[in-house]
Amino acid sequence: LAVFAAAGKQSKIAYIDIQAVASNSVEGKAATGKLQELEKKKVGEITEKNKQLEAAKTKQQTSSTIMNDSARLSFEKEVDKLTREVQFLQQEAQSERQALQAELQVDFQRKLNPVLEQIGKERALHMLVDINNAGAVWVDTGLDLTGEVIKRLVACGLDPIDVCADIGTPHHNGSPA
Repeated sequence: LAVFAAAGKQSKIAYIDIQAVASNSVEGKAATGKLQELEKKKVGEITEKNKQLEAAKTKQQTSSTIMNDSARLSFEKEVDKLTREVQFLQQEAQSERQALQAELQVDFQRKLNPVLEQIGKERALHMLVDINNAGAVWVDTGLDLTGEVIKRLVACGLDPIDVCADIGTPHHNGSPA
């Protein structure tokens, strides 16, 4: 801000809530759906492996008095193996979720950037910030462009990069307005 003031210019800054844009846009909802689908699949896999583990533990406990040492050792190894498999599945699920989330965020940001650039140019802004990551302690809510960004994303259809490539020309569902 001091740079703009020193240059004799008034700074023009606005903000958006990228989380709200993601939560309220078709692209954001689709990404959330993909994450939930992956989580459901992974929870199912982990649940199935946990059932196998619990069954092995139950069999081990109920049969331990009638098993010989070799059979008891075999069950212990099976329980240990299933325990490691459950842990591995949990770690793998977390890694896959993080990778998918990062991929979806990059894709969403790639589609969002042309819309943000267009709004910034139209409003002659010097800066557009994400309110959640800006460290702001107070803002004039009149500077909030979140709703406008969401409307533009909706107007741009599924792929804002292709549809809104012509900065400054509003489009709707892939066809000129």
